[in-house]
Amino acid sequence: MGWQKRGSGKKYDSMSGVGVAIGNETGKVLEREIRSKNCRTCSYWEGKGVEAAHHDCPRNWYGTSKGMEPDVGVSFIKKIEEKNCTVSTLIMHDDATTMSKIRQNIDHDITKWSDIKHVQNSLEFKKKKLDKKRLAINENNVLEIREGDTYKTEIDMLCQNMQETDVISNPLVVEELNPVQNIQTSIPCVYFDLETTSLSLNYDIVQISAVNDIHVFDQYITPSSGISKYASEYPELKSHKQEVLVSTFLKKNYSAHNASADVQMLKELVEFTKCSITELSPYSFTTTSCALCLKQNMVSKTRLVTLKPLTERSVISTAMAKKI
Repeated sequence: MGWQKRGSGKKYDSMSGVGVAIGNETGKVLEREIRSKNCRTCSYWEGKGVEAAHHDCPRNWYGTSKGMEPDVGVSFIKKIEEKNCTVSTLIMHDDATTMSKIRQNIDHDITKWSDIKHVQNSLEFKKKKLDKKRLAINENNVLEIREGDTYKTEIDMLCQNMQETDVISNPLVVEELNPVQNIQTSIPCVYFDLETTSLSLNYDIVQISAVNDIHVFDQYITPSSGISKYASEYPELKSHKQEVLVSTFLKKNYSAHNASADVQMLKELVEFTKCSITELSPYSFTTTSCALCLKQNMVSKTRLVTLKPLTERSVISTAMAKKI
């Protein structure tokens, strides 16, 4: 059977099909039939709600596209046997629907042989399908190896020593520093700077300084851990941008990594650039939002400890635990 439109394997909606019966011994065409669901003339007048005039209408099929082939098969056998020839064997592809229709409408037994070309194509298709399935399994195996125990069955039951909880905490609300709204020019600006033991997030503050037009605040704090060599060994690196700006615009050299000196230079830089209070406002923050951010950071660290059994067993990464 030849089709106007190729079927997808799940959907068959061709508007027409051509069936041909060929003799196995002679190779000659015995019968030919066409099934068509479409007629442009009929469709045109049907769209207008008017009955079409008499014309040479090619539409001879009103069923489904998939039902064309069984109907053509039955018609072939009946026409051939009307010429005093008995059809005993059919060579065709493995279409159970067509053979079922033939056996329902023909009163004698007909043997079916599978077409070798269709068998080869079917085997090739099945082989490709198995290869594709095998490749997908291999990809899953690679993911399982890469992700560790994540894909194991009952992974949540492996950590027997974990304390059970009846209530799941609400997810944390990500706090952000909020700029001061409706800032007034009469309010003095406070410039501050911190010195820490390292450049990482797990640092201790060792000095905090602040300055405005009137007051100066400078306080040293005893850290709970040692100072990283990367924070103290190279105080004059060009990567410290404030020092570069001071050297470039103010033509001054000062003791970097000293909070008191840093805030003084920061104040002078701002005054040198003549930034308005409106331009500085987006880089300010309220003390309330700062306190909320610090509180959220403390709660996150506390909850991170509860995922430690999973990170130690490489079930999840530390980065994934922080996201959770």
